[in-house]
Amino acid sequence: MNTARNIVIGSPIYDSVSNLDLNDFHRFTVSHSGIFTANLTELTGDADVRLIQDKNNNGVIDTAQLYNPTTGTIDAGEILAWQWERGTGNEAIRSFLNPGTYYLQVMSYNNQPANYNLATNFTSAASDDRKFSIQLNFDSSMNATAQATIRKAADFWEKAISYSSFNGPHILTINVSEWINPGWGGNAGVTQAAPDTNGRYLATSGQVNLTTIAINFLNSDPNTSPDLVIHEIGHVLGLVFDPSNTSPGTTPYNANTYAGWAYGELKGTFIQTAVPTTFSHWKEEVFGNEIMTPELWGANTSHASLSQLSLAALRDVGWNINYGVAQPYSLPALGGTGNTLTTAVSDLGTVLAGSNWIWKYNNIVNSEFPDQFYKIKFDGIGTLNVTLDNLTVDANMRLIYDANNNGIIDAGEVIATSTNTGTTSESFNLSNLPAGTYYVDVYATNYVDSFGNKVNINTWYNLNTTLTVSAPSIGNNLTIVTYDFGTLTPKVYDYYYYAEGFVGDSSIDDLSRFNFAGTTNLTFNLTGLTDNADMSLIYDSNNNGLIDLGEVIATSTNLGNLSETITLSGLLAGNYYLYVYRFASTVNTRYRLQLENLVIT
Repeated sequence: MNTARNIVIGSPIYDSVSNLDLNDFHRFTVSHSGIFTANLTELTGDADVRLIQDKNNNGVIDTAQLYNPTTGTIDAGEILAWQWERGTGNEAIRSFLNPGTYYLQVMSYNNQPANYNLATNFTSAASDDRKFSIQLNFDSSMNATAQATIRKAADFWEKAISYSSFNGPHILTINVSEWINPGWGGNAGVTQAAPDTNGRYLATSGQVNLTTIAINFLNSDPNTSPDLVIHEIGHVLGLVFDPSNTSPGTTPYNANTYAGWAYGELKGTFIQTAVPTTFSHWKEEVFGNEIMTPELWGANTSHASLSQLSLAALRDVGWNINYGVAQPYSLPALGGTGNTLTTAVSDLGTVLAGSNWIWKYNNIVNSEFPDQFYKIKFDGIGTLNVTLDNLTVDANMRLIYDANNNGIIDAGEVIATSTNTGTTSESFNLSNLPAGTYYVDVYATNYVDSFGNKVNINTWYNLNTTLTVSAPSIGNNLTIVTYDFGTLTPKVYDYYYYAEGFVGDSSIDDLSRFNFAGTTNLTFNLTGLTDNADMSLIYDSNNNGLIDLGEVIATSTNLGNLSETITLSGLLAGNYYLYVYRFASTVNTRYRLQLENLVIT
């Protein structure tokens, strides 16, 4: 926010954002309280507007955080108002402000260029004439400690709903009572609703019932997580209810909704997508720890997140919401639950060229340790055989290739999964893996017991691993070229391209570059060997000078001093690299590389 420009409220701002200039910040100060509005119009692309207060003066937008048991608070963050539209439709935000300095951020959506007109207005007022608030009424089962925690949940929702959808203030009255039930949890519902200015019925009163076990925790421990109460108040507000679907249950939530947009963004497609549900909840198998999934595991888990998906669903119902209170959340990674690779329980180190490793490990996965990551780095093209066995109940396994070395599982980096049911062993058998860092993830699953309760597995396991690396690394750097044959234009070549070289102690590998200017058929022959050397063909499809996953398109790894051959047809135009390398650290041999039968069209 340190790049912000000072503005005068009421003076229109004409500007633009793009993929090269994603954000514009505008600073203003109000000397007394009142109602602030901002309207974003005349858009030529998709952009959003947000109202921000830099509460700690650090020049950075601090986002909402999960419940902190140490401080006993839920931090709603510094975004005070944000209610996006998709496409080029107008956007509007409204907020009651106390005296102070504030910022407006206009930001490009999904790197789109957009011209915009930003209009602002401020009306002095001692209080908000359209304030949304929650009034709580407690029965005698809840003491002051429990009431304070429940109040935190209500305060959070008051920040999430930015202003009343009625013409005046909106007070939502919620009665909180004990529910005689042997388990942990609660239920909730609307007891009265009224039509807003658009004729949509919104809750004016509701009921939250908490089980005796939950109330006992709330009464005895001021650090009990308010997640359960946030969840139940969400139901009072209308979550998860699809206004376009008269038959809720397991029917997917309609794609043509705000929630459909939010789900598409979570998936990374940015396309409206039908949302999986299960009886007025988001489907837990898909959304994991989102706060509106069916299961909240105990009093002090403090792990659930209110995502933009749930806020978008509230907007579908008719509430005016602030997307800025959305807490950190991402869809569970494919297969397992973890997404942070830096928590690896064991680092096997670097497997060097010519090495063969056999490695075994015994460990446990359960609700406390749902993922166990094992880190392996290949110094060249590798083969990986892994077996997970000796299970007492179901557990699964996946292989992650951290292509960009950021310690996070990004899209496309889960390259193999094994998900047999029950105690059946899991296994991978993979070859031609490029040099780089890999993680084997053993993860817990869930099963339903005879009472219909979902139970997290608890099992010991054996992990058996065999690793072979048959090529030294070129450091993924395709710019270190030994022979560059330049660009070969379309025609039939009636002579051979060849290079004579050496791989051994003084030069462990060689790289030859070819740029084919059309669709290509070819044969590479590696001959004249006195010891074991191999070769691979690499297609640098994105021209980044690195060997990315899938770019090693062919290998030849005959034994001893046998010649190597690669024959391919229909290759796309682009940059190719023929990589010659010794099989083991003791190999020293000359070679002759021949490019034959070359036809480029």
